[in-house]
Amino acid sequence: MEIAPPSISDAVASCVAAGARKVVIAPYFLSQGRHITEDVPALAAAAAATNASALPGGVVVSAALGGDEMLARLLEARVVDALKGGGAAA
Repeated sequence: MEIAPPSISDAVASCVAAGARKVVIAPYFLSQGRHITEDVPALAAAAAATNASALPGGVVVSAALGGDEMLARLLEARVVDALKGGGAAA
């Protein structure tokens, strides 16, 4: 979250510039740690406040990926593919 741009503020501003009236932030995290419970909601609230007049629908945050079964199946498929020789060599 701290490493890869854009920041939440910049991303929301970009959405507003493109005409968005509501922004959904979908965190790409695997656990419900502090980023999901505190940091992302606080940053989303700040971005919503900054862009309140342009975003009548506001800014909402979806659930994190977490341990979703679909993600587990994708991981399993990647492991099976690697075992069959489809993975990148180390």
